[in-house]
Amino acid sequence: PKITIANLSVSEGNSSHTVSLTLTLSKVADADVTVNYATTEGTAMAARDFTTSSGTVTFAKGKSSATLDLTLLGDRFKESEETFTVTLSAPVAAELGNNSAVVTIIDDDCVDEFALTPGISIEPMTKAEGQSASSNMTFTVSLSGTAPGPVTIDYATSDNPSGTLSAIAGSDYSAASGTLTIPAASKSGEIAVSILGDELYEADELFNLTISNAKNAVICAPATVTGTILNDGDVNYSNSLGMSFKLLPAATFTMGSPADETGRAANETAHSVTISKPFMMQTSEVTQIQWQSVMGSNPAYFGPNGAGDDCGDDCPVEMVSWDDVQKFISTLNAKGEGTYSLPSEAEWEYAARAGTSTAFANGTLVGRNCAADTNLGLIGWYCGNATDTTHPVKGKVANSWGLYDMHGNVWEWVADYYAEGYGVTSLTTTTTDPTGAASGTNRTIRGGAWNFGSELARSASRVNDDPANKRFDLGLRLRRAP
Repeated sequence: PKITIANLSVSEGNSSHTVSLTLTLSKVADADVTVNYATTEGTAMAARDFTTSSGTVTFAKGKSSATLDLTLLGDRFKESEETFTVTLSAPVAAELGNNSAVVTIIDDDCVDEFALTPGISIEPMTKAEGQSASSNMTFTVSLSGTAPGPVTIDYATSDNPSGTLSAIAGSDYSAASGTLTIPAASKSGEIAVSILGDELYEADELFNLTISNAKNAVICAPATVTGTILNDGDVNYSNSLGMSFKLLPAATFTMGSPADETGRAANETAHSVTISKPFMMQTSEVTQIQWQSVMGSNPAYFGPNGAGDDCGDDCPVEMVSWDDVQKFISTLNAKGEGTYSLPSEAEWEYAARAGTSTAFANGTLVGRNCAADTNLGLIGWYCGNATDTTHPVKGKVANSWGLYDMHGNVWEWVADYYAEGYGVTSLTTTTTDPTGAASGTNRTIRGGAWNFGSELARSASRVNDDPANKRFDLGLRLRRAP
């Protein structure tokens, strides 16, 4: 085999650090391969810019690459790029493809360490958002040395152009601009940007802070850094019945499944959907005790009065028709604790996916029908693990948005009439806040159940039933207006 060594370009840094060159064999050898190496000066000087090094590199039997570690000696002096060479010789059990590589040291100092005019640097910042009151994200502006007089620097924030990752001024943070003054005897100053907390479940968001027009100092790259607002929302609302809800953000997502998803059906055409406003989703299916507290009775098959084994108060209510659910919602709304409804089919799938595009919120489908599925088994009850009964809600792992049992346990009624094409006018353009067909016969049910296979528990799976039907595997989850 032939040995080759690749050139390397690396930033100098401000102190001693190790860099690695890669040596490659053209094919795996049947025995250990060795080659000698030695460094030689170019414009970079030994003991000043790098440490002289020589020795032997060994490719272990069966390996096709090896690394060679060298030491660079960083400094704080402004200078040109510098180079030195690594030369190979005396290969054993191989031959040289090329015998040398050039290491280019890229200067990363914007001013000399002892310059009268210091350099200015600013680092990106990260801060948790908070759920209500505003708080400050503080950026530190540092000087490489003291200046002969006060240093002034203009600054301004702007939204980061990263699409859905962009924080919005006035909504996520307060726009800020002005001039920072660092006194002559100081080497740093601070710029505070107010972060506006909320309770939304959303992606981390970014904004930019740019510094400019420095006096008595030089701005070193980068002049623009990011502020990252970390989402830290939690359960957003709990009513007197113990129902808890998460507030989910507005977003655009792909509804339906890709053509190659295992277990997909013909009624799952992938299409773009925009949820234009935040909404609250119940963290679990409605339980037997919650239904009884509102309606005064418990219709569950797996309840104390049902034909099945009593699963307990915290198990999902079932044996409720879509029509029954509307009466339940009307009675609940009359209590004055908010406005409840069934989620639309689009809202349901958006919540189930929790930002993912895989079959389940935690990964792909790996076991068909009732076979063991290591992903679904973590987050849902289905015929492969439910042992012919429902189970108490929140007994499995929640999705990343804090919603439990979106996959399995019981099917869940949604608001929409069922339609093969989702009831939208086009599956090739983005639809905003779809609510399904204007009319129909059956209503859509989602999520799979304890007595069905893994394919029907997928986020995209769509089934329907007569709104008057009552089944021991069919319940509900509520939506609440924020």
